[in-house]
Amino acid sequence: MNRKEREKYDLHTGKIKYTPEEIQKKEEEQKRKKIQRNKQRLIVVSSIVGTAILIVGIASYFNWQAERKAEMATWPPDVKKPTSQEIKEIKEELVVIETTMGTMKIALDPEAAPLTVNNFRQLIKQKHYDGVLFHRVIKDFMIQGGGYDANGVKDVQYSFKDEINPWALGLDEATIQQNITEGYKYDKSLPSLKMEYGVLAMANAGPNTNGSQFFIVTDPDGSQTSHLNGKHTVFGKVVEGMEVALKIQAVQTGEADKPVKDVVMTKVYLETKPKKTE
Repeated sequence: MNRKEREKYDLHTGKIKYTPEEIQKKEEEQKRKKIQRNKQRLIVVSSIVGTAILIVGIASYFNWQAERKAEMATWPPDVKKPTSQEIKEIKEELVVIETTMGTMKIALDPEAAPLTVNNFRQLIKQKHYDGVLFHRVIKDFMIQGGGYDANGVKDVQYSFKDEINPWALGLDEATIQQNITEGYKYDKSLPSLKMEYGVLAMANAGPNTNGSQFFIVTDPDGSQTSHLNGKHTVFGKVVEGMEVALKIQAVQTGEADKPVKDVVMTKVYLETKPKKTE
């Protein structure tokens, strides 16, 4: 037995402390304990990683819920986008606005602005617009109503997102990016309508602040309203009675472009389009 082996077995003192069998058992025991410690470390590390993954998963879930809640908060209460069948039905409807100066009829476009259209239809069914004023009119620009009656503000107490595709409107990229920095969020899937003579659009106080107020464009060539493209949701167009809108825009106005004599929407309702006769 060489020196190294003698030292291993502690033979240099002349006294054997451990037999080879005992040393082998001791080494096996040390290996077993090492394996056990490694297993314990692995269990601890796995637990830590698992806990971290669980925490991240829970946080992600709640973030998703928060984002979804924020998204849903921009939808009007109890309003959903129309189904394909409802879109067909809406295309067979007309909005009738009877006013103290005559009657207008409007065709809604549920594909260009589905959420906006259904919000408008819901407010009509709730008779929100009955007795409401055209409270702001500007000649060769637009007539605006939907938020005031003879007693003052008639607010719906909520606001919701815009439905605009500026690329479909032909806006240049610099303008689009500027609008985005101002808070506008766009949807490339929408076949948005341009701001032109006779269209129905949502009035707002900035990005995602739509409610019940709307306006009808009376700008004859679009030169006065072109800057509104990309900032207001267009969701329909006057198909009958545009001459009434022109009469309304010509009334005498006072402070804040409010007609001196109230122009009232006496009744607003939905009717089925008359069937075409051959």
